Order: sequence, then C-alpha cells, then structure tokens
Amino acid sequence: SDRKLVSRTNNALNRMNTFRKFVDLNNLCDIGCGEGVFLDVLSKNDYTNIIGIEPNAQAVNFARSKGFEVYEGKLNKFPELARNHNIHAATMLHVIEHLEDPLGSLKMVHGGLGQGGYLVLETPDMNSFSLKAASYKHSLICEDHLFYFSEKSLKKILEKTGFKVIAFGKRDFDQYNFGIRESL
Repeated sequence: SDRKLVSRTNNALNRMNTFRKFVDLNNLCDIGCGEGVFLDVLSKNDYTNIIGIEPNAQAVNFARSKGFEVYEGKLNKFPELARNHNIHAATMLHVIEHLEDPLGSLKMVHGGLGQGGYLVLETPDMNSFSLKAASYKHSLICEDHLFYFSEKSLKKILEKTGFKVIAFGKRDFDQYNFGIRESL
C-alpha cells in the first residue's frame, strides 16, 4: 500500500542520514535488499556502485524493474560479488534475525569485505523498553525470526567474527510511524 511505501521510504532516508555519519555509502551491497527501497534512496542521493542481494525472486524482479543491480541468492554470494564489484560496505537491515547461522554468515561477510570494509547492521533489540513493555507481542517479534540479540550479544558475535564495533545506536523503527526506539 502507499502508506507502507511511504513508511519504508522514510525509514530508508532515516537510515541513510544516520549511517552516512559513520560510513561511506558508495560501493555498497545491501544484503537482503528486498524490493530495493534502500538502494532507491541511496541512488536518489547520488551514491554510486550500489548493488543488492535478495533471496526472494519476486522482490529481485521488482528491484531490477526499477533499474537496480540486484542478484538473486543468499548471503554466500556476497564474497564473490564484493570482489567483483569493488564493494567496501555492506548493510544487513533486519536480516541477521532470519539467518540459520548468524555466526557463519557474519564471518562470510567479514571475509568478503576484507580490511577496511564496513558493515552496518540493524536488528530488533530484545532489551528495548518498548518490546519488554509489550511482553514481546509486537510486529518486530515474529515466527520468521530465528535469533534475537541484545546490544551485548550483538557486540559479542560481531567481535567473534572479526568485526570491530565503531558505533552503536538505537533508532526509531517506523513501522507506520511508531515513535519508539526499538532497533539496534
């Protein structure tokens, strides 16, 4: 629906404005890019060499129809794509909680990015006040999610897979304009 798209576009703009304070968003791969909403916002703001990987064929076709370079497949395609496309940054926005092997996946991303690469990761924060207040009955808690993280556990898994955490923050997740800080 239009409302959903407006919300997702606002979310993507908010992400871009937050992330670019820490990371050069050129030469970026959005892992799990869906229909390319984040890629769209980046390209409209003159970022270049941005690509996506997405397992859902329908979403891939939609993103491609908008002119984005999106590859169908899972995260194991990332290292080769990163090398072939000179990728120095990756985003995983609400992806890690869906992965069967978050540790192995992060190692793969780290290997693909190489020295000096950046990963921007966003996932629900299990210690957020709003999730606790809702007794975890919330749109960010669903059966598709295999793992959940707190700030502490996310830092631990990132460090274990070779990443150095340079910035950590919470962001309002605008699922139709909720003003609550619930995403790491």
